[in-house]
Amino acid sequence: KTRQERRNSSHQIEMILDKIIRNSGAQAVYGNSRVEVSSICSDSRKVTAGALFVAVKGFASDGHDYISLAISKGARVIMYEDQEALERQNIHFDELDGIVLVKTDSSRHSLAVAASNFYGNPSEKLTLVGITGTKGKSTTAYFIKYIEDEYLTSIGKKKRH
Repeated sequence: KTRQERRNSSHQIEMILDKIIRNSGAQAVYGNSRVEVSSICSDSRKVTAGALFVAVKGFASDGHDYISLAISKGARVIMYEDQEALERQNIHFDELDGIVLVKTDSSRHSLAVAASNFYGNPSEKLTLVGITGTKGKSTTAYFIKYIEDEYLTSIGKKKRH
């Protein structure tokens, strides 16, 4: 197995599309929004069966040009922003057997929100500390680091001495 196949098999997650696209800016869903999704990617070369493929416009290439490839590799859901790109490739919802299309204003933004939802919104579990000002930032950062190392665990509970 490749590294990607091992990673996918050891962390098999499935989630209902409705939950994945919540607050993502999705404008419309064409097809079954209760379909199970097994992974999310924006690189058509990494699409696996059951994936949500997000077509993102890039500087060098446009992910919309790879929608057909993603479908042929087993993508279950296609998220896109450029309706004309679908039409240029003759991709029509009524001709897609079981494939769900999700139209969005910004594929890049929707990808970020969908990935966060899919992986359980990990940033909500982080505590961030910002240090601003003109003097003493490094000293303050080292002081906070010392306190954390000496008295706290990474989850914020006191160490036993």
